[in-house]
Amino acid sequence: MKSTKKCILVVEDDESRNAAIARDLEALGYEAFTVHNGEDALGHILQNRHQFSCEFDAILANVITPVFTGIELARTVKFALLMTTPVVLMADPAQTLPKDATHAEFVRISNAIIYAASENGLGFTPSLEEVFKGIFKS
Repeated sequence: MKSTKKCILVVEDDESRNAAIARDLEALGYEAFTVHNGEDALGHILQNRHQFSCEFDAILANVITPVFTGIELARTVKFALLMTTPVVLMADPAQTLPKDATHAEFVRISNAIIYAASENGLGFTPSLEEVFKGIFKS
């Protein structure tokens, strides 16, 4: 049976940050499913999404993850798979972004861009609550 909660796929390679984001989302009333890179996320989206308690209502992905980045995942979801699933990209302000990852590209491939508000990466600007309230406002 599908959960009545909105389900967000979290793509973050740092395990403690991944767990903290999942806790924050669950505290806001969402269901969170976590993976550690874009390749794992894409595998779950393509092959296993009906085995989980919910279909993913949104994707929250770190811009830079090993194997397959959040940027590559967003491009694939939006343009190769032609999915309408909202994608939110996370970035650290000090993070060195790939050369092809301009602000214009972020706007084209994502529904929102959030930045870590502190050095430990916890807390975001805008907040997770603000971003997902905006995405799920219907």
